[in-house]
Amino acid sequence: MTEELWLLVKRGLYYRPNDCGYTGIRDHAGRYTADEARARAGSEIKMVRLADAPEFSEACFDDLARAHLLKQRDAALMEIARLREHVDQLQAKMTCMCGDSVDHSPWAGHSPVSMFDYAVEQEVTRRAAITTSQRAEK
Repeated sequence: MTEELWLLVKRGLYYRPNDCGYTGIRDHAGRYTADEARARAGSEIKMVRLADAPEFSEACFDDLARAHLLKQRDAALMEIARLREHVDQLQAKMTCMCGDSVDHSPWAGHSPVSMFDYAVEQEVTRRAAITTSQRAEK
C-alpha cells in the first residue's frame, strides 16, 4: 500500500519540492509524507491531501495557470496523434490487402496478407534495391 501524500500551502501557494520556493500549480508542488508535512506545518503553513488539492492554488497567477493548461493541451494533442498512428498501424495489421479482415480463409491465388506486412515488405525491398545500387556504383 502506498503512503498518502500531502502538499504544504502558505499564503495560498504550494511549497515547491525541497523547499525551493512556491508555486500555484499542483503539478509543480512538492509531495510530502504525513510525518514530513506535520513536521513543517504550523500557523502559516497548512497541510492539504494531494488527492484533495485543486490543480491551481487560490493565489496562482492566471497567466501561469493558462500557460500550464496550454502545455497540458499540447502534450495531450501529441499523445492523441501518437495513439491515432498506433490505431492506424493496428488496423493495417488486421486488414488484408483485399480489404477484408486478415483472418479470412485463403482461396485460389490469394493468401491473406495484411496491409502492414505488405508495406513492410515493400520498404525492405526498396531499401535492398538502394543498397544494391549503391554497391554497384562503388
